[in-house]
Amino acid sequence: MEYVTGDRFSPEFLEKRRASLQLFIDRINRHSILSTSPYYQKFLQADQMVLVSSSDHQAIGDTVRDSNVFDNIGEVFINAFTKVKTPDDKYVEMKEGIDKFENNLVNIEKIHVKMLKTQTELGHEFQLLGGAIESLGKMETQITEPLNEFGQGLLTYAQLFKDKVTAEDLDYCTGIHEFIAYCEAAKETLKLRDQKQVDFEELTRFLNANSSERDRTMSTGKSPGISGFFKDKINDFKGVDPEKARQERLSKLDAKIDDLKTAVNQSEETAQKFSTQVTQEFELFNNVKLYDFKELFRSYTDTQLAFHEKGAQFWESMLNVVDGIQIAPSPVIQE
Repeated sequence: MEYVTGDRFSPEFLEKRRASLQLFIDRINRHSILSTSPYYQKFLQADQMVLVSSSDHQAIGDTVRDSNVFDNIGEVFINAFTKVKTPDDKYVEMKEGIDKFENNLVNIEKIHVKMLKTQTELGHEFQLLGGAIESLGKMETQITEPLNEFGQGLLTYAQLFKDKVTAEDLDYCTGIHEFIAYCEAAKETLKLRDQKQVDFEELTRFLNANSSERDRTMSTGKSPGISGFFKDKINDFKGVDPEKARQERLSKLDAKIDDLKTAVNQSEETAQKFSTQVTQEFELFNNVKLYDFKELFRSYTDTQLAFHEKGAQFWESMLNVVDGIQIAPSPVIQE
């Protein structure tokens, strides 16, 4: 909400973005491939952020186009299919595991946000309590000084709550939130892997369909299907030589089949390489998960220890304040 209303450059917001960027960079540094990327090295060595030149955009675009094996065989047709016909159980289990892990993280984040809200309110209540005790000290003149000291102490204690909430929100909550985003990125990678598999399956199906059409054309000399029937009738009406039309049709089918065979081989190789890389990335994901959460909970524990140690010191000092209150002897009531 702060971002929407215009507080997107507050110190708190910028510090969260800095922490998120640091987590992202740390993960890239632990990645054997991404850490050596020339774009990443350029980013690290840049003195200031600059816009990518149009020539760089063109070079990247050319690389993508050159690596696309489906440009000449109907990419729109291939991408119309979205489900894998023969899913691999290994990758299905990967997605299910990430889904469950992400759901747990979402629950943890929701619970901890509620906890931080409660602690923020509690810190505010201690602040109000400190002010109320100071007001009481103005009335109780005999113990004004210790009451003021006690009230000021409660204001300090309220600040401990604020510092604790700020630290947890920055380190713990940001870490949880960024790992949820990491889960989403991992699932998108699995979707991309499925799309590579779909490309291979649909190209294979398309190749088989054209091979079957070629076989039927060779055996019957007629185009298959209703559309082929009408096409043959039109050719007859135009006086086209059936054998010549058949040879032209076979020539086109042979050329298409050759292109499809090349595309199928390339797509199979691409799918296999991508699947291998996804498997490696999933292993890295699990390793990063263990490392990050060890650091995350260490930071969380340190924050709790620091808060409670300072809290114990505070209450011990307040005990000294209370013990230092001198009580005058009660006057004897005469009967």
